[in-house]
Amino acid sequence: MKKQVNPTRKSKITRHAGSARKTDPVLGVLGFTFLLCLLGCMWVWKENWHERLSTHMLALEKTQRELQEQWGILQADLSELSQYTHIELMAREHLGMVSPRVPPDTIWCAEAETPALMGSVIFYDLNCKGR
Repeated sequence: MKKQVNPTRKSKITRHAGSARKTDPVLGVLGFTFLLCLLGCMWVWKENWHERLSTHMLALEKTQRELQEQWGILQADLSELSQYTHIELMAREHLGMVSPRVPPDTIWCAEAETPALMGSVIFYDLNCKGR
């Protein structure tokens, strides 16, 4: 037995399918236009992002150069301040210290008023000259 189809329903399907075929070019053009707009927006966003990143990178490179210059200045200052003559000058001027006028092979001895703590090195027990 054949199944009977409602003729009005069949005509609606045919009519709907026919109208969709007529609008296919319009939908295609709209879809293509939307795709082009989307790609254009993505391109503009990419270029803007690239510009921001390159600007930020240039600023960081400038900061790096400035920090390297400051590091060089600090290294020069450190080498100047750590020279023996500078240390001796500061000791004389600010601390009132004097250079010893004895031969370098002389052993200095110190005596403490209180006994040394356990485990400490006692330098004043050495047999020294002048005691």
